[in-house]
Amino acid sequence: MASISTSQDFVRALKSASDPPIQGGPLKIEIARQTWDNVSFHVPNKAEVVVEWIMGKFLKEKDKETTLNPLLDLRCWTLLDDIISSPNIVGLAAHTRSLKTWLPPLLSRIPFAPSLLALLRLLADLDVASRLSLTRVVFTCLEITWPMSVQKLNTEAMLECFGTFLTAYRTVTEGDTDFVRIGFLLAASYRNSLSNSSNKKKVYLAFLQNFLPQWLELVTRPSADAALASVVYDTGIETMFNLDVLRRARDSRTENDLFESIAPVLASNIEVYTVLPHLFASFVESIRKNRGALVSQSSTQVPGASNTEIQMQGMQFFASCLSLLDVHETSSQAWSARVALLKVVDKESLFDRSNTVAAVLLDRVIERSLAVIEFRGLWLIRDHKVPGQSFLYLQFLDIILEYHSKTRTVNSYTRDLFTALLTASFQYSPNDVYLFAFSSPLLDATHLQRLSKALQTFLSENQVLSQTKTAFSFLTDEWEKFEAVALDTEQRSPKRRKTTEMDVDSDSPTNAELRSAVAFSVSTHLSMTVFSSLPMHAVIEDVRNDLRELLAQIRSFAQRIVKKTMKTLKKCDGDKKWRLSIVAAASLRLWYALDISGNVPEAPLDDDRLCKRALEAIQDEQLLPELFVELSRFLLRASLHRDASFSQAAFNHWLLYLEKNLQGSQVSWSGEVHGLAPHDQERCALALMHMIVERWLPVIESFASTEQLERLIKAIMSIDIAPTTASTGLQAQTLLLQTLHSAQFWELPNIRKYLARSSRAEFVRRALSLDRHISSSALSNASKREHLAIIRVFMSRIFANVNGSDLTVENLCEALEYLMSSTIFPSPLDEYVETTTMTLLESVFSETFRKLEKSSPDAMLNLVRAFAQIDIQGVSQTLNVHARSLTHMVAVLERDFKIVNFSGELQHAMRQLHQTLSMAIYPRISAFNLGIDSAESRRTYTNMLTLWHSLLCLKKWLGGAEDSPPSLVSEHISKLLTWQDKTSALDQTRVTIVAILLEELNFCPAKDRPSRLDSLLAGYTYTYRFLQPSARQQADSSLAKLCSNLSASEFSQALDLIADELKRNDSSEARIQLLQISAIIVRNHPQGTLKQMQTFLTRYLQTFLSWPGLFDGPIELRIQTLEFLVQYCTEQPAVLRAVDMGSIWSLLTNFLAGSRVHDNVTTLEIFHHIINIISALIRLRRDLVIHTLPHLGNVLRQLLMTVRAVRPNLGSKQTSLVTDTLPRWINTEHPVGVEEAKALARLLETLTAKSMVRNNVSNMETQKAESLTKPFSKHAAYVLKAYISAMNDPLCLLPSEHRRELQRGLYAICSMISDHNRDALMVGALDAGGKTTMKTLWKEYEKQRYVGKG
Repeated sequence: MASISTSQDFVRALKSASDPPIQGGPLKIEIARQTWDNVSFHVPNKAEVVVEWIMGKFLKEKDKETTLNPLLDLRCWTLLDDIISSPNIVGLAAHTRSLKTWLPPLLSRIPFAPSLLALLRLLADLDVASRLSLTRVVFTCLEITWPMSVQKLNTEAMLECFGTFLTAYRTVTEGDTDFVRIGFLLAASYRNSLSNSSNKKKVYLAFLQNFLPQWLELVTRPSADAALASVVYDTGIETMFNLDVLRRARDSRTENDLFESIAPVLASNIEVYTVLPHLFASFVESIRKNRGALVSQSSTQVPGASNTEIQMQGMQFFASCLSLLDVHETSSQAWSARVALLKVVDKESLFDRSNTVAAVLLDRVIERSLAVIEFRGLWLIRDHKVPGQSFLYLQFLDIILEYHSKTRTVNSYTRDLFTALLTASFQYSPNDVYLFAFSSPLLDATHLQRLSKALQTFLSENQVLSQTKTAFSFLTDEWEKFEAVALDTEQRSPKRRKTTEMDVDSDSPTNAELRSAVAFSVSTHLSMTVFSSLPMHAVIEDVRNDLRELLAQIRSFAQRIVKKTMKTLKKCDGDKKWRLSIVAAASLRLWYALDISGNVPEAPLDDDRLCKRALEAIQDEQLLPELFVELSRFLLRASLHRDASFSQAAFNHWLLYLEKNLQGSQVSWSGEVHGLAPHDQERCALALMHMIVERWLPVIESFASTEQLERLIKAIMSIDIAPTTASTGLQAQTLLLQTLHSAQFWELPNIRKYLARSSRAEFVRRALSLDRHISSSALSNASKREHLAIIRVFMSRIFANVNGSDLTVENLCEALEYLMSSTIFPSPLDEYVETTTMTLLESVFSETFRKLEKSSPDAMLNLVRAFAQIDIQGVSQTLNVHARSLTHMVAVLERDFKIVNFSGELQHAMRQLHQTLSMAIYPRISAFNLGIDSAESRRTYTNMLTLWHSLLCLKKWLGGAEDSPPSLVSEHISKLLTWQDKTSALDQTRVTIVAILLEELNFCPAKDRPSRLDSLLAGYTYTYRFLQPSARQQADSSLAKLCSNLSASEFSQALDLIADELKRNDSSEARIQLLQISAIIVRNHPQGTLKQMQTFLTRYLQTFLSWPGLFDGPIELRIQTLEFLVQYCTEQPAVLRAVDMGSIWSLLTNFLAGSRVHDNVTTLEIFHHIINIISALIRLRRDLVIHTLPHLGNVLRQLLMTVRAVRPNLGSKQTSLVTDTLPRWINTEHPVGVEEAKALARLLETLTAKSMVRNNVSNMETQKAESLTKPFSKHAAYVLKAYISAMNDPLCLLPSEHRRELQRGLYAICSMISDHNRDALMVGALDAGGKTTMKTLWKEYEKQRYVGKG
């Protein structure tokens, strides 16, 4: 600085031609830095002078080499940054102008853009540290200078800066945030300039020619800054898809410029495929945004034309994208891009089926995609070897198969399966490949089953014959390859053959022959599915005959292979024997599949030589298990055509095989014969037994000797029932259980006789022994209950059959003695075990009494006498097993036996038993002071009453009413009237008292029976309201038992008493209970009481109609009233009279009448009860209905109007116009459902169904079945009019589901209407809408009507 003392010296030094200006002195940058830092050194406009020098230096020396280039000199940029952003400028304000005054003119004189371009190109030459330091300072300078520089730059120059940045970004390391910020700055300035440019087309072309590859690389670069990539992408989209470019592309169809520029980039970088879907989406977004400028908006434009134009342009762009993807069709990136493009088409709704070009394009894409997916998928699945993921592959195969089914191309799918299976690569040994191939999902049983169904359903007539020929050609090709390789191997010299065997080369002739054998087996397995699934019913006769002829040729082909392989099988060993074995097994399976398919006539197996060879082969212990099973099945089929001696010889060997290998076997088998490994005798035995019991037991029974059948049963029954393991597949114990559950097994007479009644008796003995063992064992109570329940249910089922066991009376009495012991129940008591035990007791009692037949063994007499020793004190505490057994014994005697069938000795023992127990129990009952305050007191009293009731039943069964038991009527009735507790605590006591009261009526003197009956019914009716539903069922059974034994006068008295009470009582709850009691009485009426029931029904109907609150009362009362009427109409239709029909129709009409008030929920039971009543009347009492047809028609009209639903969003007044026409029990929020519409349709169909009248006139033999079709024809039109009115009501809806279900019933109504009545209905009763509905209905009816032709 010593030589620079004035401002002129400073300026002269900077403008010097050399640097440094003085040899050996400081550099110009150093001079500039020192001068700038020296605040006391005054230079006019110092900042402007220094900046002008720096900018000039940047521009002049931008092309110098890296080491000398000032653009890469951090000192220059730092000084520039200090000058334009340093506070020193403020301190020099008195001596210099402001930055905004001098910097813009300076940048106008010295352009900064060329320097920036050079800098961006040179950055790649710097190391990472230098570049990071430099870009940090450069950005701070650009923040100030660049906005001023761009004002003088055109858009093309801005594009060049932006594009150069894209190029430079390739070399930027991750984390250079300042360089990224430079990119933001350049992108923003370029986008602003582009938006104001008038020549966007030129900019677009320049971008494509110079910077598109760099742009694509940056936006697809995984390591690129996400925010920068987004901004750069948006900048490129604005360049390529602005309005001017879009308009030019539409007018001149030059959109290919873009794709021609992209194509070279894709050829070198397939990662760029990922940007195509984004480009597509942005293009669609741009044309939508500019649709107003791109599409004409004239008044003559067709509505929707703008959307159509957008769809056309979008699909054109889509087609161009696909053309680029076709170059790399097999790459994963290309297919991902295709999927993404299709998603854009779907999201933007670009596809329009009416656009032929778009439809063809999309169909081509779909077909191409599916073809590749299928091809690649089948090859991938073919080599699948991971057992746990098969279901995923099966799902994929289902999708492909479903597509081919819909497109009717199942034949091509089958061909692809053959190709995939037969072109497998052999990276493993042939044995492993064989297992892998058959374990592949392509040959999975589930997939083949679905393929079979698809072939049967979707294979067209033109494809059936060609499909069969194709599959056969695959078979013959593989067989010819196998033969050719086998012949080549045999023709080699022994020395060469020895060398080949030692050769490890995978292409050796031996391995080639093995591979050919595997390929033939695989193709045979798939061919079986094809040949067995041909839709023979769907082809014409000529094609069917051709198919049968071709299938016969295929069967002959399989037979020839079997004969040829079996001929040489015995002479070979090792690999050759294995390959011949799998070929023979596959051919046998194909032969069997063709025979059982039904597509070709079965030919007799009369080849003696082949049968002899097969019999010899199965005796070879080294035979492949797979071939052993197939030869066994062949011999079983052959036994149908050969003498018994041959079949028995084969069966002897199978029995020896099973006896040796099956007993004690714990192995599992997958069910696939290819899974049977060599020397795996146990699984082979399991497969053989499975085949026998599943298919061939009837055949074996026809030829096997008695000894052989015994050995077979012994082999089956010797299978151990061991705990099942967690292994999958079939196990021996599972096979045994399946066999024992098989109806076919038990229906074979020769086999069943080895499991006859003696065996069942042995089962019972063992079960009883096991029951005793479990009861006394140390098992937990839960385990005891579980096992005892199973055993006792088993014994009950045996005893439930007639002659279920061959146990003697002594054995049965011993069983009864054990079952009645106090240790029969585990503690705590389980209800299910108790129920099963009591059921078993009844079964054993029934079996025991059935075997007595006038004899009285001592064991039975002792058993009966033992009942007299019942502990009465114990009964007071709890009804023990002994006492409970007595009640069940009495129930069995009363239900199934008469006393005259037993010996006098047993009768006497029974009478003694009754007398002894009666004398012991009656004093306790009569003297019992019942407080009913404690549970113990109630239980004691109830137990005593239960035993007393059984004694009354026993007394009635024994007969001899001259010594009637003492009566407790007055005491019981007074107690019933005293208890007013409605809880369930007293239910059992009340039920028992009611049963005793009803039973004591049998011993009442005749003169006292009427008054006693009144008292009983009064007490029963009073008690009934306190009982819970379960207790009411028990009481009802006692009442039903009594009613069936009443005389006609007593039955009439009971009906009158109930009817009077029903008419007098105003309580709805009481009326419900009385109706329930009435239903029990009427259902169990005695013989000869028809007139009484008719009178009773008429009186009841009048009572119903007299109730003012019936139709608006409680729902339960309405339902019970209709249930009572349903019972009469369905169970006692003969009781109905003509006088009752008016009341019935009146009741139904009132139930269906409109109401202003509605229940909270719809009661559909009412609807179904009304349907059942009308249906029963039509079917069973047509003779009464025929005189009241107008009433029937009116009710049917009302029913049709109930299926309507209120149209939504109506006002309150409009809604009320509809709801007021609906019954009270329908709530519009829950309208009548589809099931109700179906029931109504069945009712309408009943009108045309022929039936027999069931009345009290005995003319059933001469009666003719008739229907109401002809009588009701005059009224049918009005029913149809009701449906049409419901359809055309503007305030209502009749859902399509309801209409669909009503169709059958409406067609039945249409069939009744004559043409004259139909025309009259059309002319006089329907408006324009009604006529339209009528025409539509009648047209549908005519389509389905059978007219008697063909």
